[in-house]
Amino acid sequence: VEAVIENVGTAVARDLYIVAYLPRGLHFSSANNEGTYLPEQHAIAWNLAELAAGTRAKTEFTVLPVEEGKSLVRMTSDAEGLGVESIERDVQVEGQSELTFDIDDDHDPIETDGVTTYTIHLTNIGTRPDENVVLSIEIPDGSTVEQVDSPMKYRVQGRTVVFDPHPALPPKDRAVAKVRVRHSREGTQVFRASV
Repeated sequence: VEAVIENVGTAVARDLYIVAYLPRGLHFSSANNEGTYLPEQHAIAWNLAELAAGTRAKTEFTVLPVEEGKSLVRMTSDAEGLGVESIERDVQVEGQSELTFDIDDDHDPIETDGVTTYTIHLTNIGTRPDENVVLSIEIPDGSTVEQVDSPMKYRVQGRTVVFDPHPALPPKDRAVAKVRVRHSREGTQVFRASV
């Protein structure tokens, strides 16, 4: 978070004291310009000896969001001979979607012209839904898709199976696709999936 304090007056502002009051859902991490964390007030304070007329001072601090939702950061500034100025800003903390996937096969190794079923588990381990998730699978050269089992619609284009976008994958939810593949070539074959 960055805040800029400007002295728009014609005299030097002396003993400038700036405080940022943090909401409960933000934890203090660090501050520039010798900003000091005040745990009893859950605030960060800066002391500047002076701020010349027509100049600016920039304060920056880093916080760790620990609660989702809307909260308020309030900043005050006070200088010798001046009243306390106060400003408030909304902070919106949103969750994060985080996709993981893994691939399992039911037979490995297999004989030439053998069949293996690959199961792809796609999971949202984040805290908010992920939208328009697209899964595509590429089978090795010389292999053929025998069957696809999935609630998601799909199309086969040569060696690639492309699934229609999953409109929303909620947190902790999982989508599963099974692809049965016949391998007709000897050697190590690579089955690829991308999200």
